[in-house]
Amino acid sequence: MEKNFTHGFTLIEILIAIFIFGILGTVAVNLFVSSLTSQRYVLASQKVSDETALLMESMSRLVREAKRDDFGECIGAGLNFQIVNVGGFSALQFIDGNGKCRYLLFDNVGKKIGEQVSTNRSAGNLTAGLGGYLTSDGIEINDFRFILSGESSSDDLQPRVTLFIDATPRNFPSGNPPRLQIQTTLSQRNLDE
Repeated sequence: MEKNFTHGFTLIEILIAIFIFGILGTVAVNLFVSSLTSQRYVLASQKVSDETALLMESMSRLVREAKRDDFGECIGAGLNFQIVNVGGFSALQFIDGNGKCRYLLFDNVGKKIGEQVSTNRSAGNLTAGLGGYLTSDGIEINDFRFILSGESSSDDLQPRVTLFIDATPRNFPSGNPPRLQIQTTLSQRNLDE
């Protein structure tokens, strides 16, 4: 009796099928890994954007409510804002809406923005070190700068502060982390008050 082997696959057909499925599997895995990397990047970008917006809003509120220092207790008499160096930190100094002397500081070692607040209008009553950080642990501040205009009451200009922040997510796994650079110009609510 003669056997007929027409129902099976040849070795060549099986090898070609394995090769095609291998290529398709590699493409599928690469697409999956690429989508996970993209998702991680987008989520990190969104986190930096959200936290920087919250940071900028809280600093904006403080700057808009600032008052002129009439007696030179916090900064020079007749000034609204002053940029100073505090313990190696670049700082914006002003009297806040509650009448307290306040510093907004850039801690370039910890890559955060912090603040110091006095118990009254006097700069002599500022707490030692940072009073607290305004940034969360989720973002890293690479640069924080201030530009002042109209800071003196004698110049007849509305006091304005331009804030610039360059932020990235802290502990981004690898590669090029998302970077957000934001700048805003703010003025006090009342002219030289």
